[in-house]
Amino acid sequence: MSTPLRTERRKFITFREVYPGDWRVINNRSGDQLGEIGYYAEWRQFVMYAAEFTFWSHDCLRDVADFTQQLNRERTAGRQEALL
Repeated sequence: MSTPLRTERRKFITFREVYPGDWRVINNRSGDQLGEIGYYAEWRQFVMYAAEFTFWSHDCLRDVADFTQQLNRERTAGRQEALL
């Protein structure tokens, strides 16, 4: 059975999972896609790919940083559970 896709809403942006491990960053007001979050194997962590000509406040950047950190913790926990 597959895991349902998730959505996490913050004050100004929403993180919407479109495929397991593949996220879109959406502006809450306009609905525009501001970027994507995915796993970057070379760095072994989730990273954000910002859309061209987007502008970011410190609040939104903090939300993205917190969210990618959460995804990285979940991935690490999942790998550790698989080893048990």
